[in-house]
Amino acid sequence: TLIISASSWQLNDAITKYGYFRYEAFNDLSLSERLLLYSHNIADLKEMLFINIQHSIKFELVLGKNNVSINQGYTNIECKDFDTTQMFSDHLWYKEIINLGVKEKLLFEALVNLNKLNCKNIIIYNAPVYNGFKEQAIQNGSWIFEKKYGRTIDSMITNNDLRKIAFYDLTDLDSFQKSDFYDPQHLCEKGANKFTKIISSFFKL
Repeated sequence: TLIISASSWQLNDAITKYGYFRYEAFNDLSLSERLLLYSHNIADLKEMLFINIQHSIKFELVLGKNNVSINQGYTNIECKDFDTTQMFSDHLWYKEIINLGVKEKLLFEALVNLNKLNCKNIIIYNAPVYNGFKEQAIQNGSWIFEKKYGRTIDSMITNNDLRKIAFYDLTDLDSFQKSDFYDPQHLCEKGANKFTKIISSFFKL
């Protein structure tokens, strides 16, 4: 069983900055899709083209043979207090929401490729969020986009017979307190341990 955490910002066509949008995905776009996606942010387009030039050079020349690190992911992050008042004004994911269908196409292609993997079951879930974040997202309208993401994936899976994949929207799980998060959207070590026990039962692992 393969388990993947994913959230709605990946469908937000306003997010074009490198680091939030991989250059491999950029290379899968047609010229017209690139122009559509980056028409509102030429600076991000220039950055992505520069990154592409870097990656066209051999890997050793770009990064160096000894400059390799392992991504440790988001596990075991210390629990801490956080402020949610600036979340939607400062956070790149939510400053602006644009749906042009470009990233939606990439999402569909990713699901099709996942379904081809030599894997019996693939679980994709949208993880729990802090209630204060959810309340603000409802007030400013971005929660509608969050929920649409789940419906979009469900529709893609059902309409295209992607039988290996199941999607679960877990954003409404009410088993978590603020002390279970290290920011409004990510569980800290305590919350992650609690969540692991919940999904082990929920997914029957």
